[in-house]
Amino acid sequence: MKIALNFSDVVLKIVSFFIVIMPLVNYYDLPGTDVSMTTVLLILETVLLSYYSIRHSVGSNKENLSVLFPYLALMAYIFLISVLTNFYDGNNENWVVLAALILNTVTIYYVLCISNRKAEFADYMFKLYLAICFFICVITIGEELIYLVSKRVYPVKFDFLPLSNEYERLDYRFGYNVRGSYVGFSPFFSEPSHLSQYLLPAIAILLGKIKKDPFKTCAFLILIEMAIVISTSTLGIVASLLMIGVYIFLGKTDSAKKFRRIAILCLPILILVYLFYIRGRLFYDSDASSMFSAGSDKTSYRIFRGFSYYFQFPLFNKLFGIGFGNMSSFVYTHNLTYDYEIASGGAVNEYLNGVSQALVYGGVISAVLLFMFYFKLFKNTTSEIKSLVFVLVILMMTAATFLRGTSVFYIILILGLRSVMSKNEKALNSKEAQQIQKTH
Repeated sequence: MKIALNFSDVVLKIVSFFIVIMPLVNYYDLPGTDVSMTTVLLILETVLLSYYSIRHSVGSNKENLSVLFPYLALMAYIFLISVLTNFYDGNNENWVVLAALILNTVTIYYVLCISNRKAEFADYMFKLYLAICFFICVITIGEELIYLVSKRVYPVKFDFLPLSNEYERLDYRFGYNVRGSYVGFSPFFSEPSHLSQYLLPAIAILLGKIKKDPFKTCAFLILIEMAIVISTSTLGIVASLLMIGVYIFLGKTDSAKKFRRIAILCLPILILVYLFYIRGRLFYDSDASSMFSAGSDKTSYRIFRGFSYYFQFPLFNKLFGIGFGNMSSFVYTHNLTYDYEIASGGAVNEYLNGVSQALVYGGVISAVLLFMFYFKLFKNTTSEIKSLVFVLVILMMTAATFLRGTSVFYIILILGLRSVMSKNEKALNSKEAQQIQKTH
């Protein structure tokens, strides 16, 4: 019995490792095959989570189903509309993607159920994740120092893994990008935004630990902020500051109030740091207003492209969508246009940000279900979790994260964080109850 229990703990640790390492190996294939490392890890973690859940009779309860119901309904609807569309159009290319969506949903479900029953699972996952974040931050800052001294760049990636055809064809430069007059470093990631997306959840986790060890936590937060600024990720810089702002102004705990006072006292220093160091990296090739313009630059391409196409859809498709991964064929069939594609020679690809993916692939129905789910994640939680949900919504506006990739990673961390916070709150209430009993 003891051996089985130890093996089960090992299973959860392996799953934790797969979850936190998956965003870093997203660019690679399994050596000797055309199968992506993400697919391999997703299958393995689903099998291991299924084993653990069956072995320990882990099931759902009303609370779990209540939180996940909008997401499960959304997944079921997207799967149904996509299957119907694929059969109708004779499209056989999206079945692998749909299978991955199902495995992601199964993973999210099992992580929620297991975390609520065994919070140590989420605890270990966060420790491993924070250790990797620390390692990445140190490398990022180290690369910046090396570049300042020698003007040399040393790209950092997993050389023992072959790049997938997609990234090899696009000739991505891993570990660094030239950003205006700056070189932005993003070790292990193809671009700065991916690095910042990976590091941002660590801010929420650390904010939850600030009361326990304020000095080390603040030092770690500064380290993460430095790495994000060095990467020159506009999204990362803005989102990280917003996360801390949400925590400071929405937080009702003593830690949040103390952090608020420290931030106010340090405001003059923060303004100087922004003006002389952050500002140039934040707007290295544009001014603030261009971030929200509907022109043909990269930022507006990410934000507005999907909405531009969606508003040209027939009413039926606006309501019910066109199915997952059918954007390119639908645009050609209905002769839809967008200025960016015209400026780029008319090439149409499947890239859409997460919110427009919800509208395009599943219509108004999927968009409503998606924001119902986010609202459930946001309400009745701590300010740390609220800040992370807030950033997830921002990412959905700027990156292709609908039902997979970064959004799945964030949802898993949010659900795990809810379990850990709930466990800590119960422990605190139990301790206070015992103290009251002793006094009487």
